[in-house]
Amino acid sequence: MLAAKTLDTASVKMTRSDQDVLRHLAEEIRCQVADGLERLDMDRFLARSPWGRRQTERLFREAYLTSPTRFFRDHQMEIAEALLLQGEDVLSASAKSGFASPGRLHDAVVQRRGLTPGELRRRGEGVRITFGFFETQLGVVMLAATPRGLCALSLCGQTPTPDILAGRVAELNQRYPQASFDEEPADLQAYADQLV
Repeated sequence: MLAAKTLDTASVKMTRSDQDVLRHLAEEIRCQVADGLERLDMDRFLARSPWGRRQTERLFREAYLTSPTRFFRDHQMEIAEALLLQGEDVLSASAKSGFASPGRLHDAVVQRRGLTPGELRRRGEGVRITFGFFETQLGVVMLAATPRGLCALSLCGQTPTPDILAGRVAELNQRYPQASFDEEPADLQAYADQLV
């Protein structure tokens, strides 16, 4: 999800040429993930930049709101998640997405999705997901978690209608159709406090 971010030209004051370079750098990261690299090859990445390392990282962070390394990890995770959802076994998904081992993929999925790779592959089968809506500085957000950790955060807007809130729950249900869902905001208060 994060790797799918696009260059926000409105928030970053850059020349068209700078924006093009940053798009090419983001594409280089995607290519490295597609090549099955375990981690970002910084030399290969910087070879495509006209700037020094610090300036490249700073401009990339301003444009994509994340570091090149995190962008790589996010894209790697997206590839692994897509493979799992297509029915790939954990060993194949970890190898094809560049994770060094199934254990590393397991840790990444649990940390980022609150599910094991097998639970993700089975679209939440046997998993109880609690969710709740909370007011924050960003507006109302929906948080959802499994016993292992946070599995979703959705922005709902400053004053969402009941239809918008129901839509967020439907999206969560669509993502994990085999899971059971309970609205239990009290169970998620610790996550909401961290967000605030």
